[in-house]
Amino acid sequence: MPAFYHCTYLVVEAIKRADSTDTTKVRAAMETTSGYDAGIYGPIKWIGKETYGVNRQLMFPYYFSQVKDGKIVKLTKVTP
Repeated sequence: MPAFYHCTYLVVEAIKRADSTDTTKVRAAMETTSGYDAGIYGPIKWIGKETYGVNRQLMFPYYFSQVKDGKIVKLTKVTP
C-alpha cells in the first residue's frame, strides 16, 4: 500500500529532524513536518484539531481508480 511508503518517509524525516530515535523527540519533530513531501501523495497535512483538540490526523490526497480492460483508470483525486 502506497500510504505505508509515504508514512515511512515521514517517520525517517522526523528522526532526522529530532537527531534522535527517542520517541518523545521524534513525536515533537513529527508535529512540525506539515508540508513535508514524502513523494507519493505530495505534501502532508496534519488535521484534527476541531475534532480531537490536537492536529494528529495525517491527511494526504487519495485516488479512486478502476480497472477497465485490464488497465488502471484514474477516476478522481480527493484532497483534504
